[in-house]
Amino acid sequence: MVFKLDLYKAYDRVNWKFLQDTLLKFKFPPVIISLIMFGLTHSSNTILWNGSKTEAFTPVRGLRQGDPLSPYLFVLCMERLGAMIERQVNISCWKPMQMVKNGTKLSHLFFADDVLLFAKATTKSSSRVSRHIRENIAGCSQIQATDRFEKYLGFKMFHGKVRKQDYSDVYDRIASKLTSWKSRLLNKPGRVVLANSVISSLPSYHMQINWFPQGVCDDLDKIVRRFIWKGTGDKGMHLVGWNKITQPRKLGGLGVRRSRLQNVALLGKLIWEILHSPNKLWVKLFDDRYLKGQLPFNVRIYGGSAVWNSLVKAMNMLRDGFTLKIGDGNSSFWFDPWVFKERLSSVVPYVDIHDTSLKIQEVWTNGTWNLNQLYTSIPDYVRNAITSLQPCIVNDLPDIWTWHDSSSGIYTAKDAYCWLLEPSPCNNLTGWQWIWRLHLPANIQFFIWQLVHESIPTNAMLHHRQVCTSDLCHRCSLSSETIDHCLFLYGDSVAIWNMCGLHSVPSTIQGVDRLTWCKLLGKRYGNIVFVTLWIVWCARNDFIFNNHRESTYTSVSKIHAIVNASSDAFSLMPAVSTSTLNQRRVSWSRPAE
Repeated sequence: MVFKLDLYKAYDRVNWKFLQDTLLKFKFPPVIISLIMFGLTHSSNTILWNGSKTEAFTPVRGLRQGDPLSPYLFVLCMERLGAMIERQVNISCWKPMQMVKNGTKLSHLFFADDVLLFAKATTKSSSRVSRHIRENIAGCSQIQATDRFEKYLGFKMFHGKVRKQDYSDVYDRIASKLTSWKSRLLNKPGRVVLANSVISSLPSYHMQINWFPQGVCDDLDKIVRRFIWKGTGDKGMHLVGWNKITQPRKLGGLGVRRSRLQNVALLGKLIWEILHSPNKLWVKLFDDRYLKGQLPFNVRIYGGSAVWNSLVKAMNMLRDGFTLKIGDGNSSFWFDPWVFKERLSSVVPYVDIHDTSLKIQEVWTNGTWNLNQLYTSIPDYVRNAITSLQPCIVNDLPDIWTWHDSSSGIYTAKDAYCWLLEPSPCNNLTGWQWIWRLHLPANIQFFIWQLVHESIPTNAMLHHRQVCTSDLCHRCSLSSETIDHCLFLYGDSVAIWNMCGLHSVPSTIQGVDRLTWCKLLGKRYGNIVFVTLWIVWCARNDFIFNNHRESTYTSVSKIHAIVNASSDAFSLMPAVSTSTLNQRRVSWSRPAE
């Protein structure tokens, strides 16, 4: 049986006598108790009624709202309430709930003013509680009877199979955010920032303990894609593939996260807690119910709670990312990944029955590896890898689990997400980062990123996607409007390049990939190359959509204005360096009597 209590206006209802007694039981000095109680009992309040203050009145209970000391006093009161419950449990007046026989006892859970009380209710006693008695109990306790909890700490309490409609709250929150944004006033870089910081982060709280249905993940990804390219309207085209967008920026993407991989990475934090924090209450309960002293990777129990089922699915994807660091060698020789990322049992045809329960410490004898005692034959490369681990066993340290894709060995959701997204490291990690380091407005950076991806919506691209009937250039009607023709070979474009003093740029576009070409020109000529590309593209759009042909002189003037404004703006940014910071030592000394 579970009671869920929401302490309504908990701060306003704290009894002062109970608080004073609590401070005494926690052995606070009398002078401190007197000061605290004086601040509470000698306060006065007034109320604004129709714009005017009422007469002051003195409260007789409660804590002062806004007082930085009040949260600590409230926690002390709740701590004493927990101690009172524990006392009742110890004298057998309160029978707590247990997952299994002789398992961890669970009598209460406190979080701020949310309280859960647990009491034992056997099948025999529950069957005797008729509907009439349940109604009487609810009436006497003034607590509504229910068969299920709707929410606890913002999480939905799922019963049975999780369905797509169970996440309607997540959809509603995202929809309310989208409707409040004026997306027409945002360019695409601004939408990317909002997508990463708001839309993708809204479901994160629920993703920490629940495995989202695939349909929900697909919908969330669709919402992000649509917002980036179309805003809140219906017009727009997805110019770069989703698989490219979701790559990190250093690998050519925008850093947008895939919902499924983000979900798995956040669930991995719970797996890490199971491996490293066995004394936490929830880990003890999971150990009683599912693990029974085993590692989570070795347990194959399905059909449990929604949280456990979520962890099982996440473990299947994260299993190879965890590596065992040897201490006392009390881990399994064959079934824990202590040499390679995978278990040794996966690199041999079979494990002999005599070796299945073998520990690592049993193979390490007298400071050497005794591999000849194994009944299972192992390949030479595995034997060499094991013998290269010298020394291995450290008797006074336990074996610990580490995350192999982190330099510190500590699991983080960010490292796990990158590992899930890109299991094999890329050789050119810095090949794209320079775009986002350009001292230029974000919309120009985004345009250069699109250019490198060959995703500028020219007529050739639109014709290829069957959006328009012809790929001819609207301005000259002679050639196919490819990226090279639009930005470099068209007459007005060539004139702009020449007037900017960049005569040789159009001739360098052949024989090299776009990424390398942009990077080399940026180093040679600076930001003026990228601003020129942007202005040439804007002039093309102005002609097509507004039927206005801008003069070459006007375009060049805009180029120099943007270059100078960007240079001035970024020069004002302070360069933070630890060597230039003035450090002062601040100390306190007791004033003179």
